[in-house]
Amino acid sequence: MNFEGKALSFDVVQRGTVAVNTSTMVGAEGSFQIEARVLDDQGNVVASDEGSRFAGNVHIKQVLPPGHYTVWVKGHNYGNAKDSANNFALRVKQLDTR
Repeated sequence: MNFEGKALSFDVVQRGTVAVNTSTMVGAEGSFQIEARVLDDQGNVVASDEGSRFAGNVHIKQVLPPGHYTVWVKGHNYGNAKDSANNFALRVKQLDTR
């Protein structure tokens, strides 16, 4: 199954390093590829990453100024057609402030 679109939005109140990570769910390891982009309020890509085929997690660390951001995700499941499209978790965390 495939998924593509806006996954979540978040606000940065104070400039700092933000981490955007995915993790593949148990049982789906090695069967999912994920691409993620962090977009600013004007729709510009400010950070992105793409997992390699069959080992598809993304790991983004980016210093962001205050503002509103959207995480766009594209996922492709190489597993069984009966598998759910929701085989990954997405996490956003501010690591520090600068």
